[in-house]
Amino acid sequence: MSNVKEKLIDLLQNKTDNQAKLFNDLFSIYRESDNKNLMMEMSLNRCGYSKSSLDNLEYDLKQMHDVSDADLYLKPEVKVISLFNELPQFVLDMTEDQLTDWARTDCVGVGVGLDEVCKIAINEGNEFIASILVNESALIAKEKVTQINVNSDANQNQDLPEINTVGGLREEFPFLSDKNCPDEFKILAADKLTAYNLYKDTKEKISSADPEKTSDEVFASLGEVATTAYAENQNIYKEFNHYKDTGEILGKHPIFKRLALQREIDSMTNDALIKFKNSSAKYFSTNKTDLVDATKKKDVAKIELINNRVLERKEKLALVNKKLGIEK
Repeated sequence: MSNVKEKLIDLLQNKTDNQAKLFNDLFSIYRESDNKNLMMEMSLNRCGYSKSSLDNLEYDLKQMHDVSDADLYLKPEVKVISLFNELPQFVLDMTEDQLTDWARTDCVGVGVGLDEVCKIAINEGNEFIASILVNESALIAKEKVTQINVNSDANQNQDLPEINTVGGLREEFPFLSDKNCPDEFKILAADKLTAYNLYKDTKEKISSADPEKTSDEVFASLGEVATTAYAENQNIYKEFNHYKDTGEILGKHPIFKRLALQREIDSMTNDALIKFKNSSAKYFSTNKTDLVDATKKKDVAKIELINNRVLERKEKLALVNKKLGIEK
């Protein structure tokens, strides 16, 4: 996001009651904009503030910088609270139309996607928000499924990115038979076959389902499975191709980070595992305080940094608990 767009969003989210000042602030942003109209700039400068000129200027700036209503609904504090599995007040204040628009962005800006926000709303017992988001999620999934079927009927899948065949996997990637092949690739080879077969089977279920007898929830579930399996298959293929072409590990697949973390935990003593577990509560509490402080200061970079390290801590803690035999 450009600095000018960030300034515009911040200004519109925190509008002053002084309309003339708001006009002047917006006009300053207009003058900074690369795609401004020089004749319009001269006209605005000459005419100055009026209710009409303010409304037109705000509208033009939103169009120029692609600022949607959903952008204006989101504030940094949304990320803070979503990290700790609570719906922020900002979301609680949304109208039905605003929630619907926000769902269509996959709940952008909160650090988690639409499905996770649905779960949080359900767990909190907020039937109004949960019903809107769950319904929109089902509609989105059904639209994706419909599009997949349209493409299949029209082009025999030629309009879709091609799913890679499973036959001859070792022939296509000879390094998989090498005794020095990284363990991660051996695991990914099995995962790739599983993902491909899951996508293929789910796609057949979607294609053969009767729209009149199949609920939106079923279509949503099948669509999610197919999409996830397809993405997994393609991500693994990218890792294989990169290693085949360069001899180096691309390392973008989560398995590389996950296995490295597991190896670290396997090397820890029992005392070290217990110490890590016991210090986690204070770690989360401290970071939650830091997040609130960063949000008040609107320090987006720090918010992102704290979000990431808390999520990493949670992932490591889950593996530590498993190693200690603690069910969480």
